[in-house]
Amino acid sequence: MRFDVVLGRCDSFRAEVYVRAVVPSDTKNAALAGRLTGPDCQLATTLPVTATIRTVPGASPGVVLGKVILTEPAFWTPELPNLYRLTAALTVDGREIGSVQRPVGLRLQGVRGRSLWLDGRRFVPRGLVSSGLIDDVAAFRAAGLTAVVTDPSEAFLDRCDAEGLAVIARLPDATGGIDAASRRILDWSRHPAVLLAVLPASLPGDETAAVLADTRSLRGTLLVAIEVDGTKPPSPLPAGHDAIVVALPEGGFPRPAWRAFEPEVPLVAFRAGASADAPPSRRPCDALQAALAGWGTAADPPAHDWAGYVAGTLP
Repeated sequence: MRFDVVLGRCDSFRAEVYVRAVVPSDTKNAALAGRLTGPDCQLATTLPVTATIRTVPGASPGVVLGKVILTEPAFWTPELPNLYRLTAALTVDGREIGSVQRPVGLRLQGVRGRSLWLDGRRFVPRGLVSSGLIDDVAAFRAAGLTAVVTDPSEAFLDRCDAEGLAVIARLPDATGGIDAASRRILDWSRHPAVLLAVLPASLPGDETAAVLADTRSLRGTLLVAIEVDGTKPPSPLPAGHDAIVVALPEGGFPRPAWRAFEPEVPLVAFRAGASADAPPSRRPCDALQAALAGWGTAADPPAHDWAGYVAGTLP
């Protein structure tokens, strides 16, 4: 049995959290009950609260929906990785047929103009490609980096949730099809550390559109970006994406046509190239930011601002 947790409308004073269970379409008298307790944080302490989950009537056939409302919620940030504990049970005619216990983090994030925002302020990811090993978490966090990982493991993301390491998660080039790609995006949405999911440039346009449509209502506040080849001119993209990752070769710059491009969503630059720093540092990201600033002002009119800077070589 599968349980999904989706973050609904939220602000500094109130957050809606939904628990969704999929059951056979002919199931009658199903209900969800439980509680959300916390927050817990490795870096701070606060008074815990308990909020009750109640069944939402009128859900779609085959879906049982529970809802909990938190007042004065504690959101997850890299500085304060707050996590709640979800405990829920699914019953039919009063008999329990499934249950779930898992940590839940609440993200207050979104897009404003051409910028990414997190917890009420602009968030500019400066990321390096990570191997996705547990040992990377402490080193990346100490350097103030965002980890860029292709198909990260659940164990790695659990550690990032707990220790406060922001993650850009990228689907592998071989996604396994639309259903597998959509399921992976939804799995990532329950991890507050995953602030941006990336659909690779190798994914055909119709499949990209299908994944965006399939996940739109269930990914909560997780942002999804489309990766494009920056050495080619900008082209129309499927609707429903929150950002664009512009991939560049080592030492390369965007195609000149990108200067005149007026994006409606944030652009994140991703330039290939191995980092020789050990332990990892933000120097490759800072170098990319400086290079793109020079590129942007080298012609008139100046190019747009970038919402983030990522470097490294994908596996």
